[in-house]
Amino acid sequence: MKSIDFLSNSLEILHEKFSNCNIRYEFVANTKLHLVEVTPVEFYNDEAYINEELILEEEFENLYLDEEIVFISENSLNKIENPLLELYSKKEGTLSANFDVADDCIYFTEYTIEDYKNENEIDNNYALAA
Repeated sequence: MKSIDFLSNSLEILHEKFSNCNIRYEFVANTKLHLVEVTPVEFYNDEAYINEELILEEEFENLYLDEEIVFISENSLNKIENPLLELYSKKEGTLSANFDVADDCIYFTEYTIEDYKNENEIDNNYALAA
């Protein structure tokens, strides 16, 4: 199996295990470098994620001796410019809103977004054309 195929498949499996992360992957042919960006950076504080990354890195390096793999996150000096693969988080949440309708406009007076980590409350007035 070619390294690009191996890594694409492996990253999809990794994303299934950690579906709240974003993964972007690029292969730089002239340097035989595989860049894998994992965000948000908080995943590097997750012991379970780190163990999975280390297993993948070791397996890759044993199979493809003349190629390099580098994991990066946001604010890295290395940047992904032409991704071959992009996998984004599958967040689900609940949106609650208070609004009024007047003069063919919808006025949001308050909304709350609840997701798996926290609850954000924002109190603003917005007018949207109906």
